Amino acid sequence: MKKFILWDNDGVLVDTEKYYYKANKKILDELGIKLNLDTYRQVSLNKGKSVLELARNIGLNDEQMIELRDRRDVIYEGFIFNQNLAIDGAGETLETLSVHFRMAVVTSTKRDYFEKLHVITGFRKYFEYVIAREDYKTAKPHPEAYLLGIKNSGYSPDEIIAVEDTPRGLIAANLAGIDCIVIPNNFTRNANFIGEKLKLNSIRDITLDLLNKLN
Repeated sequence: MKKFILWDNDGVLVDTEKYYYKANKKILDELGIKLNLDTYRQVSLNKGKSVLELARNIGLNDEQMIELRDRRDVIYEGFIFNQNLAIDGAGETLETLSVHFRMAVVTSTKRDYFEKLHVITGFRKYFEYVIAREDYKTAKPHPEAYLLGIKNSGYSPDEIIAVEDTPRGLIAANLAGIDCIVIPNNFTRNANFIGEKLKLNSIRDITLDLLNKLN
């Protein structure tokens, strides 16, 4: 029986992925590097790597790469911190499930981004803790973040369900021994998901009845 839910954040709870793509594309365009959606999906959403590493190909050194990331982050922040980016149905689903399940977040986003986003959405109150990017060394699809999420929950992996939207997130959850529900978004709709417990169309489909039927 599932007793604890570990939610991904970007693309599952908040619609930020398109803005992260736009920020990376804008900063690479300035260098004459054309970033298309297929490359972004393969590098970022499947492998969990930074597309800014493409700038290494034109000779940027480590110091210049840090400056590039900082500039990208400023652009990204300008996109996401002035609007409510809650996924449709997320608030209602979290409200309903929070009565019956303990919940937390395992995300690849930075902690301050998470906190600022959810000041606007009001979702932070539903989660006992947040595993953010600063809390682990190796990003998804490595299982480190989920292993930390398991440890903090106090439950065994078979009592936990993860909710993800990307192949890298699904792989990370499965490698940690956790069943995973996948909700593809516009960026990952045609991705190759392998090993999911369920694939759903909307966060609204994650109901109490559905979770109670999972083994």
